[in-house]
Amino acid sequence: CGDASDEELCGNNFKCNSGEYIPLSRKCNGDFDCLDFSDECNVHCSNQVKIFSHVTLCIAAWIAGTVSVILNGCIIIKNIIRFSELNTSVAKINSCLMTVISIGDFLQGTFLLLVAVADEFINESTCFTQF
Repeated sequence: CGDASDEELCGNNFKCNSGEYIPLSRKCNGDFDCLDFSDECNVHCSNQVKIFSHVTLCIAAWIAGTVSVILNGCIIIKNIIRFSELNTSVAKINSCLMTVISIGDFLQGTFLLLVAVADEFINESTCFTQF
């Protein structure tokens, strides 16, 4: 180990995805030593960008976002369909206000879903831009 003859069997080296070996002490140190950045951009380094710090928060965002989009979407559609059936101006104003609130909640749910998607699928690609 150290003379490049048996690096694969050494425990003090890190093998980059591109094939070269670097000392294990240079893995996850904030400097790119591998040509493919695999010494810094991997699941073992703590420098990965995650929006949600715990998987429970991500699951809660998925559930809350999905429920909010579905239920508020139903309320919006129901209020639009029933609007012409309302007889008094007070009922029409109440229906409009409920629709506006439902639209806001629908957009919040959509935002939660987008953040959850970004956390799940986009976070790994941010490693290359954070150094």
